[in-house]
Amino acid sequence: MKILTIFTGGTIGTIQGDNYSIDVYDKTPEMLMERYARSAGDDVEFIARTPFFKLSESITPKELTELVSCVEKNLGEGYAGVLILHGTDTMAYTASTLSFALSHLDVPVVLTGANYPIVDRRSNGFRNFVASIDFIKDQYAPKSGTFVVFENNHDRRCLVHLGSRILQAEAFNDEFSSLGGVYYGEMTGTKFRRLEDRVNPSNAELKTPRPQRLKKVPLTFADDVLALFPHPGLRYDQFHDLVDNKKIKAVVHGMHHSGTATVRKEEESPYCLAQFIERCAKSGIPVYSCPSREKLMVEKYITSHDLLDAGIRPIENISMPAALTKIMLAYGNFEHQNEIDYFLKEEINFEFVDFRRAGYGKHRRNR
Repeated sequence: MKILTIFTGGTIGTIQGDNYSIDVYDKTPEMLMERYARSAGDDVEFIARTPFFKLSESITPKELTELVSCVEKNLGEGYAGVLILHGTDTMAYTASTLSFALSHLDVPVVLTGANYPIVDRRSNGFRNFVASIDFIKDQYAPKSGTFVVFENNHDRRCLVHLGSRILQAEAFNDEFSSLGGVYYGEMTGTKFRRLEDRVNPSNAELKTPRPQRLKKVPLTFADDVLALFPHPGLRYDQFHDLVDNKKIKAVVHGMHHSGTATVRKEEESPYCLAQFIERCAKSGIPVYSCPSREKLMVEKYITSHDLLDAGIRPIENISMPAALTKIMLAYGNFEHQNEIDYFLKEEINFEFVDFRRAGYGKHRRNR
């Protein structure tokens, strides 16, 4: 079995130095592959590539573009899948990128990493590496799509997440979760078990590739998109220069869990998001909100009504990493607003979760 194996650095590609600092080490790819051969035999042929090798917090759109190009240029006939070793800090954003850019591939794209350097006895890196290979090898696992395979620290369950639904890792336990708390499946020993939940795509839906929506070569990211997150004391007047002089193309604004943010209608206020949205509109800059559950109830908070009246554009039922990535790709690869709007509304690779579906959250593990 042949697997295109791409090493990009991250914790799984590091060692700890004499001064206790952790940095990438260019021998770790060989260490992982040799250790696998010793423990599992030579049933896998690793075709190794290294488009870049760095800690993932240092990744920019340039590296993301290089990664997509590396997969497309090196993936040929006879490959069972693509395995990407990546840092955990930005893995959710890279997984989202690959979900949108490589939706047309007819092999699975799997990302994994580690909580500690692989020579550290606490590390789950080698187990994640093996589990990712087992996922690609499993006849019942999907043969298209983008996934993250990563072992939890607290219970050592190795979960499989859809790349378009994974959230940022939790800072205090180094664990990943998926949108709505519903992961896609689990590796049990060497076998994949799909989580039977109605918001998860079926085996049939993941049997064949999705259409290719991003055809521009090379892929382009709009890095002039401003991302903001709500908190008491967020002053929007800090960004007036960016807006008034049109130095940004769009704003992506995070929301509180109830779909709200600060609104102060009774006065001119630097803290009022509704006033900031109206200011952006005068410069032709759209403001998107995320995350936001689909509008199911008439009884909305009055602040939510105020934001909608001001012109905010909710992107519903999608994670913040996926929404931000999708907006950066939309504004980077399409020129006309109608093309951008269509791309943002279209489901590319199962990034939207329909929480209205009966049985959400009532699940069982299955093939």
